[in-house]
Amino acid sequence: MSNRSTVIYRKNPSGMSPLISVREYGTHRISTQIRNRALTSFGVVMVERGTGRLRVDGGHEQAITAPVIFWLWPGMIHSYGPDPGGEWDEQWALFEGHLADEILRTALITPRNYLLQALRFGGDAATVWSALRRNAG
Repeated sequence: MSNRSTVIYRKNPSGMSPLISVREYGTHRISTQIRNRALTSFGVVMVERGTGRLRVDGGHEQAITAPVIFWLWPGMIHSYGPDPGGEWDEQWALFEGHLADEILRTALITPRNYLLQALRFGGDAATVWSALRRNAG
C-alpha cells in the first residue's frame, strides 16, 4: 500500500433506502491518532498492518494488533490510531440502509462487541472488502 490515501464517495441518486448503501470507502496509511470523533452513520475499519490503540465512548483503551476489524455506531465517540511513532494500513467504509437500521433495532451486533481481533483474512474477508470497493465506486 502506498502512502497515498484513496477515498471513494457515493451518493444514492434514487433517494430510496437500499438494503445497504456504502456512503464512503477508503484505504490509507495513517501515522496519527483520530481523536474524539463521532459518525452520523455506521462505520467499519479493517486494520491490515500495524499496532495501536482504540477507545470508544470514554471506555478503556484497547490494544489493536492487525489484522483486526472494528465497528463504529452512529453517535459513538471514538479515538483510534497507531502507536506513537508507528503507522498502520487500514480500509474503512461508512454505510447505511435497511440492514444498518435492523442492526440497531435488533441489536444483532452491539456496541459492546465492536472489536473482532485476530482475524484470519482469507477468501471471505477479501470478498467482503472487494465488494465494498465495487459498491462505493
